[in-house]
Amino acid sequence: MKSAPLLLIALCCTVCRQEKHRQQEDDRPPAVSRSVIRPTVTPSAPPPLLKTPRITIFPTGQGMVHTLIQSADQAEAILNDIRNLPPSARRDHAMASVIGSLAKVDPVQARRQLEAWDDALISHWLDAAKDVVTAIATSDPETAGGFIEEAVPHSAQVNLWGSMLANLAVSDRLPFFARIPESSEKIRIAADMIALWLPENPEACAVWLDEFTAGRTPEEIDFLSDPLRVAIAPNIGPEPWLAAYHAAESPESRRFLANAAWRRADPSQRAALVPELQETLPDLPEREVTAAIAADPAAYAAAIPAEKVAALSSAEIIGILRPWGDKHPEKAIAWAMEHRRPEAAEMLGPLYQLEPMAAAALIPSLPRGKELDRALAEVCSMMAWDGKADAAESLLPLITDARQQEVTKEGIESRKKAHSRDD
Repeated sequence: MKSAPLLLIALCCTVCRQEKHRQQEDDRPPAVSRSVIRPTVTPSAPPPLLKTPRITIFPTGQGMVHTLIQSADQAEAILNDIRNLPPSARRDHAMASVIGSLAKVDPVQARRQLEAWDDALISHWLDAAKDVVTAIATSDPETAGGFIEEAVPHSAQVNLWGSMLANLAVSDRLPFFARIPESSEKIRIAADMIALWLPENPEACAVWLDEFTAGRTPEEIDFLSDPLRVAIAPNIGPEPWLAAYHAAESPESRRFLANAAWRRADPSQRAALVPELQETLPDLPEREVTAAIAADPAAYAAAIPAEKVAALSSAEIIGILRPWGDKHPEKAIAWAMEHRRPEAAEMLGPLYQLEPMAAAALIPSLPRGKELDRALAEVCSMMAWDGKADAAESLLPLITDARQQEVTKEGIESRKKAHSRDD
């Protein structure tokens, strides 16, 4: 029993030491947390296909690097390295790239390397040939043209002519056109030149066009509006094309130039061009109407006096309703019904696609006749596809043409059977 007080004192001392230790820990600054970064194990990259002091070729899709080519000797050394690879598209791509780089510093030697390369894939050979031809043409277009004719397969010559001429002034291109093989691409190479030449000298361009378009079909001449490599600046208006049009003499070139001037005129200019161009393009008034309707069919329709609406042909009314009805069929129908035009029914199908209930509500107020017969046949078909065959059948009595009614009924029944099988 005498040891109990000693045990109690020892226990108290132990508690005090623990409390003091906790207090000291509380007084320490907080420890900085450290995240453990574990090294990420990644699969090793595939080794280069070729690695020398002069060039490294990586697997497909990873490119290649080589020393800057400043002479034919450097290029020859790199090409000898590449020739250690087995024949492949990767090897030929590297060969073409080196020859193309050499062409920028020594076109003559690049041509020799190209002509000595006799085991290439043709696509890569032609890539290198394009670089060689372009480089030679900067100082000697005639030699470049001779190389195309002598060394390049006939079927591939047009592409290289296009690349070569694209780097020449317009005046330097003209002598070569007779040497380009005939093709639609040749005409588009001509379109490249016209796009640059005509704004500078429309009269001279028109004289050349008279000869170039002779004997060509309208479809071929249409390619002259589609340059391969030249983007026609949007700020070039119709003026140079009009000047060339008045200087041209052949019907083919005048028609092409008139159309080009019309396309490049903005809406505010076109009305004034109609008298000037109508002799060559007699359909311009109709084009003007079509363009105005396309721009704003509601405004165009609102501007027509009621007595003129009544006198318009069915085709003219439909020409107004269709572009209008693409977005606002209900408004198009309302306008046609206001003027008692049966063509209002033409918009029933587009309205049904947007608002089926609105279309159904309008049907009783539409005038009976062939226009409504066609529209109801279309709407009934759509209803049947939507699984509303009963509603479609209820509209059949409104179709006045017996044959149309029978055909529409057969279509509805066919869809009913299809839906039954699906169920």
